Amino acid sequence: MSVAETRSEQNGSEYIDCDDLLVGLSRVGCGVAAAVLTDAGFDLAALDVVSADAR
Repeated sequence: MSVAETRSEQNGSEYIDCDDLLVGLSRVGCGVAAAVLTDAGFDLAALDVVSADAR
């Protein structure tokens, strides 16, 4: 949550968005969330770059 909160603040948002949560989970790099994202075809290293471009 702290990664998602920090990322949200850096982007000037008052709220933590789904992309903030996904990037936060991906940065943990292990555990169920990272495994699910990897199994779904997400490149965890590229996830932050893609979501930053969308803003």
